[in-house]
Amino acid sequence: MKLVIQTVRPEIEIALFDGKQIVKSQKWRSERDEVAKVLPAIEKICGEIDPQEIIVFNGKGAFSSTRIGVTIANTMAYAKKLPLEQITIENDDQRNLLEILETSKLEPVQIAVPVYSKEPNITISDKNK
Repeated sequence: MKLVIQTVRPEIEIALFDGKQIVKSQKWRSERDEVAKVLPAIEKICGEIDPQEIIVFNGKGAFSSTRIGVTIANTMAYAKKLPLEQITIENDDQRNLLEILETSKLEPVQIAVPVYSKEPNITISDKNK
């Protein structure tokens, strides 16, 4: 069973994928509060199931959402010694989750590195200096 973490698109999805179909999933519209919702969603979706692999979506999505999804995937893969694969998509990709999983290239990675639509602006602005 594979845990799928998709935080790139405006509709966040956490799912269990058995290689052929989505077994269980939860999705919600991003309200920029993924840090409070993704881990509880993973716990709820997985229940007693221990995923054997993690698939994380990467791409030019919202800065915080993308970073949160990738960080959680990296941390879980490292802590549980699980294989990690990433799928890179655009945030306006209209395909459903199963279509993307069936037709996209899964890239095995040691560490997923977030992809952003522009340079992060996390420094002190010049007017506050």
